[in-house]
Amino acid sequence: MKKIFTFIALAFLAVQSFSQTCTLAPQTSCTPATETFTTAANGFSGDFVFSNQGGGRLQTSVGATSPTTKRLQTATLFLAANATSLSVTFDIGGTGSGDVTGVTLFAQTDPNPNAPLTQLCTFSGTIAGVVCFTTTNISAIQGRRFNLIFVFTVTGSTQNLITFDNFGTNASGNQ
Repeated sequence: MKKIFTFIALAFLAVQSFSQTCTLAPQTSCTPATETFTTAANGFSGDFVFSNQGGGRLQTSVGATSPTTKRLQTATLFLAANATSLSVTFDIGGTGSGDVTGVTLFAQTDPNPNAPLTQLCTFSGTIAGVVCFTTTNISAIQGRRFNLIFVFTVTGSTQNLITFDNFGTNASGNQ
């Protein structure tokens, strides 16, 4: 009986994925250059929509369904093979920004949209204002081309607006 339990426990560990928690840092410790969103090919896709109001930003409405998720995907990026961490910064605001209660950061290294995603890190808690994530869980993307995918958890009972702007990262757009 003890052997069976040990086998089951080991089998569970083999298929269970453990995510790394992102480190949330003040803006001063995360210094990648920022850019304003555009509708050009190097923009973003997902559940956020582009708006040219207010200097260009992505915005989305939060419905009354609770909880829900909003997905945002970057254009293709590249992280140097000798990089030791991935840093990402952005501004999140709007009347519904207090309803953002978590974010999970994934990487997609396969151009097939149905390919499995690599979870880089996750954060639970309310985020608003200038946000900076740093993770060292980058072995799947070092020296590779990839897309970052943000999945925001949003809770709220009213129709609000969330904006996402001034994205920056230490990954580059070129190999």
